[in-house]
Amino acid sequence: MADQWVKKTLTALDEQLGVEPKGEKEERWIDCPNCGTEAEKEHCSYGPRGWHCFVCGEGGGLKDLSDRLGAQPASEPYRKAARREKKAKHRPFFWQQHAEEVLTALTGHPKVEQRWALYRPFNIETIRAWNLGVGTLPSCRCKHRRLIYPSYDAAGRVIAFRGRAFECDCTKWLQSAGSRVTLWGGLLIKENTTVIVCESPIDAMLAMQETPGIVAVASTGGAGTWRESWTKWIRDQRPKQVVVWYDNDLPGTPNEVLRYKLAQEWRHKHPQAKKLPVSNGPRVANALRKAGVNAVLYKWPDGAPEKADLSWALMEGLI
Repeated sequence: MADQWVKKTLTALDEQLGVEPKGEKEERWIDCPNCGTEAEKEHCSYGPRGWHCFVCGEGGGLKDLSDRLGAQPASEPYRKAARREKKAKHRPFFWQQHAEEVLTALTGHPKVEQRWALYRPFNIETIRAWNLGVGTLPSCRCKHRRLIYPSYDAAGRVIAFRGRAFECDCTKWLQSAGSRVTLWGGLLIKENTTVIVCESPIDAMLAMQETPGIVAVASTGGAGTWRESWTKWIRDQRPKQVVVWYDNDLPGTPNEVLRYKLAQEWRHKHPQAKKLPVSNGPRVANALRKAGVNAVLYKWPDGAPEKADLSWALMEGLI
C-alpha cells in the first residue's frame, strides 16, 4: 500500500513538473519551492523518500511537496497512519534572536541607495519604506555582499531575510536559513483595493512606487509557490480586483507566440516528458477565481521580450 502511494504520487509530481528521475537514488532536480534555488544548480531534489533543499535546508515528505506545488497526490496517503517521529528542535539562528540589530546594520550600509538604484529605479522613500539593505546575508552559505530585504509577519516581526547577488557568481537569490515563506505585501490588502500578484517582491515594491493606490504582492518562495491560505486571505479582504501579472516565460504566463517557441525548446530538451511544466500565472488566477475573487490574468503582448517581468512593464509604461 505504501509503495503504491509513493509511486502514484511521484508519477503525479513528475508529470506536473516535467522532470525525470536520475541516478540510483531516483532524484529529480527542481527549483526549490521554499527559497527558489534553480533546478540547474542541483541543490534541491525529490524522490521516494521526500524532498530536500541543500541551500535553505527546507524539506519534507512527498505530501508536503505536493501541497506546496499544488499537485494532486494519490488519495489516502499512507503517511497519515504512519508513526511520526518527533523532530529535534533546532536552536534559533542568530538573526532570529537579533533581527532588529541585523536589520539596522544592513540598512545602515553607506551605499544602500547607490546599490539598490543600480538594480531598480527605487527612490529614497521606497528604500526606507521597505528597509532595503546591503551586506552579507545572515545564516547563509554565500559570504559575499548582497542586496537584502526583510519580510514580516502580522505582528511586525522579521521572519525572513532574502538577498540578491551583485558581486559574486553564487546563486542569484538566497535567503537566510530559518526564513519563512510568506506573501510579501499581503497585509496591505484592504477592501476595494486593486491588487497585483506578481512573482517578485522587488517588482511589487516598484509597482507601488510607480503606481500609487494599488497594492502589489508576491510570494517570497518564487513563482511555483502559492498557498491556499493566501487565496483565502485575499478573498477575505474583499479587494475590488486582482490582476495576476507573472513573468513572460514558461513557468509564468507567456504570450501565445512565445509559449509555442518555449514549448518546442523544452520538449527538445525533455523528449521523454509527457507534459509541459505548469504555467503558474493561470494556476494562481484560477485558484483566486474559484474562491470567488474578481481575478484576471495579465496577457503579455506579442513582442514582449522573453522573461519580461512587472518591473519591465512599469519602465515601458504598460501600466
